[in-house]
Amino acid sequence: MSDAKRVREAQVVYEVGDAGKREPVAMLPIANLGLRLTAQLAFADEQWSAYCPELDLATASDTQESAIHELAQLAIEYAAEYLADFDLYVNSANRSAHLPFVLTIARYSTDPEDAEAVESVRQLFTVNQDWVE
Repeated sequence: MSDAKRVREAQVVYEVGDAGKREPVAMLPIANLGLRLTAQLAFADEQWSAYCPELDLATASDTQESAIHELAQLAIEYAAEYLADFDLYVNSANRSAHLPFVLTIARYSTDPEDAEAVESVRQLFTVNQDWVE
């Protein structure tokens, strides 16, 4: 395979080859898929842990809200990574089922520094504080 890179424009992910030729490799849904994510929270060792079982992501922070916020940022980073290395993730036995969630997240942004997008992704999470490890 060449040193092609993938770029996302609007609702299409393109692979850009060495000569600048663009090939569409994925279409992102325009409508919301209606998917929700779970933020399972637990407090231990003076920190809040937040875990998203749908994407197998976890983070920890000093407050509940910051743990959920960081989980939303992490979900956006994961979506960007998934789309950047699409063939690897979509063909991975433990990651292929994440695609609908990744596409839902990518509707908002693949930039974890985009505060508005982080808040939108944060709203996808249903918080469960009864989580026990």
